[in-house]
Amino acid sequence: MMNSQNIKNVYVKLVCDAINKVNKEYFNIKVAGAGSEKRRERVFCYELYHCMRKLQEELQEEYLTINGEIDKSGHLEIEGKYNPDFVIHRQGSMESNEVVVEVKCNFNKAGIKKDFRTIKKMMKCGKYKIGVFVLIGYDMNCFKEKIFSEINNGINRNNVYVFCKKNNDSPAEVVTLDELNK
Repeated sequence: MMNSQNIKNVYVKLVCDAINKVNKEYFNIKVAGAGSEKRRERVFCYELYHCMRKLQEELQEEYLTINGEIDKSGHLEIEGKYNPDFVIHRQGSMESNEVVVEVKCNFNKAGIKKDFRTIKKMMKCGKYKIGVFVLIGYDMNCFKEKIFSEINNGINRNNVYVFCKKNNDSPAEVVTLDELNK
């Protein structure tokens, strides 16, 4: 398992560092009147986007743009309906598509499989160099034991990262699918 210091790609490292900067109130939100907390993917993603953009500005790595929820329906080179949570790319060009990111805040096998299909499609047809899957509220052992074998086929395992962050106090765990396969 690696940490953010071992990640060579500046944008994958940026995603990892941003995940670790998401504040507790965005990791779990308090439910009014219930005295409990709940994870909400959109709330987490909006704050993750904010943290990624702040880090991008600090690093002066603004050659590429971070966009959220770009609807790829009707795209000339990407067939189907795909809305990745985030893409890091040069707008208007297929030559500088760097990272596609999908995020899940609940362990829904169908949803996770759909996210990996999106990553695979965006890497193949959208020419994204790297795929990132982020699982919030669960650790890497859970990911490996419960879903890894079902999403591990037909995807470039060296260029797909999995980030798991069990709780707000723990750092994100990071591996490539290839490393999980060993």
